[in-house]
Amino acid sequence: MNIKMLIVLPSSKPGGVQEYVRSLVNLLPQDAFELHLAAPGHGSLFKALETEKVFTHHAPIDYSFASLPLSTLRFRHFVKAKQFDLVHLHTVRAGLLGCLAALGASWPIVYTGHGWRFEQKPNPVSQAIFYRIERFICGRATSVVFLSERDRKLGIESRLVDEDKAVLIRTRINATRFQTKTCNSGLSKREEFGIPSDAIVIGTVARVVYEKDPATFLRTAARLKPLIQNVYFTWVGDGELKEEVLELSRRLGIEDRFMVTGYRDVEEIPALLDLMDVFLLASRIETFPLSILEAMAARRPVVATDVGGISEVVRHGITGWLFPPGDDAQAAQLVLKALEDREKRHQTVENACQYVSEFYSPPEEMAKEYQTVYEQVIQRMKAGINCLNP
Repeated sequence: MNIKMLIVLPSSKPGGVQEYVRSLVNLLPQDAFELHLAAPGHGSLFKALETEKVFTHHAPIDYSFASLPLSTLRFRHFVKAKQFDLVHLHTVRAGLLGCLAALGASWPIVYTGHGWRFEQKPNPVSQAIFYRIERFICGRATSVVFLSERDRKLGIESRLVDEDKAVLIRTRINATRFQTKTCNSGLSKREEFGIPSDAIVIGTVARVVYEKDPATFLRTAARLKPLIQNVYFTWVGDGELKEEVLELSRRLGIEDRFMVTGYRDVEEIPALLDLMDVFLLASRIETFPLSILEAMAARRPVVATDVGGISEVVRHGITGWLFPPGDDAQAAQLVLKALEDREKRHQTVENACQYVSEFYSPPEEMAKEYQTVYEQVIQRMKAGINCLNP
């Protein structure tokens, strides 16, 4: 079976969803799929896939609610003209457009939402709107893929998705890539950034955006600076809040110990993790971040917020430490605990590394599970069944 598949993303710029898709695309067998990727702009994801046998399209999926009808018509025309066998939609933005465009058509659709947006909204009105949007998407999709069991159960219990089309596919990484360290890779990054070789480094890998809550990261840093001699704080990533974050670091008096590296190529991530003594993720909104799996595979102690599916891999006191979102005081206490209790830290990072290696690696298994879903979706749609039994 050779499947002509369109993968649709809300952006081609760097981010966790884009890296997730990049990993998946690179592992799907080229003799079984003709792969097309659609997203607005011509970001780094398109460039990364230029050497692969992937067709990229600048798709008209930037829209507001006012422009949604016209964008829907354009997207419908695009899909019909290309005659795809299957459409895989990622995130609510792509999901809404794709499912509206598919009304009255017989496109098989796989939807990966990367978290429930309705529960992440700040007020009841927004929550109600997105609840209905996500229920519509899950109703129209042939199969709905979840990255965490927590999100799958929430969707079923909230009557957003039928259980017979809800599929769990664990995010998987190449754990060996983070366990096989290049000699002095972390030291070379410290030298590059002007960080002393004997410094304590608290770091993270994330976009500098609202969802990642850089303010809590910085408030935690401000608490730790007077308590830890020769401590530095590193944020690996870039984003719309970068200037605000740098200004906040000045107001908190930690600007001389804090840096934002800007976007870094994925090939650098193992070395960047190697320079860190503790990995701190302060996100207020997450689904299942790749960065946590990578840090655990690299044997970095992980202190993270208890949001989304994080607790499925960071088991408090066993494979890492969890704190409530926004609680910089508890975050600081846990970072200190990870640094001061050497025996506990060693046992925790070994547990974490083993756990990731056993259950969240290798990525080829994730690609195989997706391939099975794709093939079964097409078979069931041909048979006139708009569902997928797990």
